[in-house]
Amino acid sequence: MDLVRCKRTLVLSVPGRKKDGELVARMLGDLTVGPFAEVAMHVPVEGIHRASTIASEAGADCAVAIGGGSAIRLVKAITLATSLPIVAVPTTYVGGMMTPIPGRSKDLRFGFYLLRHTTDNAQTEVGRS
Repeated sequence: MDLVRCKRTLVLSVPGRKKDGELVARMLGDLTVGPFAEVAMHVPVEGIHRASTIASEAGADCAVAIGGGSAIRLVKAITLATSLPIVAVPTTYVGGMMTPIPGRSKDLRFGFYLLRHTTDNAQTEVGRS
């Protein structure tokens, strides 16, 4: 976490990887604000808002995702909403983990958002489909 200068990390995982998230949170010790094991499949907008709110209220300065596509998509969506730096620890291979595009759903409709790094390392939304 020193490489990304994080002192208050929110650890994200799906419920099935809750123990992994808790393990990473314990390993981070004082560098974590705790685990968030409520990542839902297809990354519903409500989940993005909830995780972003928890990160903000806890004073998180970065987020770590442990898991597959849902966890990785959620952490990318949180970055879009909050500009927090992220660390992804994929446990499966899904091509979406290698892209700057977070998907999210609302009422089972999907939207994909392209992120662009700016010179100050913030990410901004540059397009959607």
